[in-house]
Amino acid sequence: MWRRWLIVFIAISAVALVQLLWRQLQHDPAVPQQTSNNLEYRISNFTLRIIAADGVEQLRIAAPELIDQGQGQPSRLQTPVVTSSNTDQHWQISSDRALLYRQQDEAEFLDNVVVHNLDNASSGQLETTYLRVNLQNKTIHSPELVTITRPGLLLQGIGLQGDIDTARYHLLSEIQATYVDQ
Repeated sequence: MWRRWLIVFIAISAVALVQLLWRQLQHDPAVPQQTSNNLEYRISNFTLRIIAADGVEQLRIAAPELIDQGQGQPSRLQTPVVTSSNTDQHWQISSDRALLYRQQDEAEFLDNVVVHNLDNASSGQLETTYLRVNLQNKTIHSPELVTITRPGLLLQGIGLQGDIDTARYHLLSEIQATYVDQ
């Protein structure tokens, strides 16, 4: 007889727990809400490391916040720092904001974009307000003003195209070069 009451008690408790969890999921702002089959989530203070089969880190993405709004929408990053180690050269890109397009293997870096080579400080750095990186084609592109600084040289131009593997970049128009005595 006591077993029957125990089973009834457990069943009632399970139903009450499910109802409580359901209400919590519907009303808790910390829990992502489901809207039209897209789940939005936020990740704070994270570092994502992509490691190849041989155990070597290929890409590291660190940012104080990532917001993902679901399928078809780009992930948004605040003040990201992306470090690439998948070529002979190690690059770092930082910016105020970034959009990651997973399906296209592309990223857009926006506002105060700075790119520099971690292996060779004399190779200088690239600065712009917009940079699109296509990892599938291994290319970079910017339609904005681009400034490349190297020891003794300042290059500026509107627009940029480049190849990530060869580290060759082409300024597209209104190119100016300034040599600085050292």
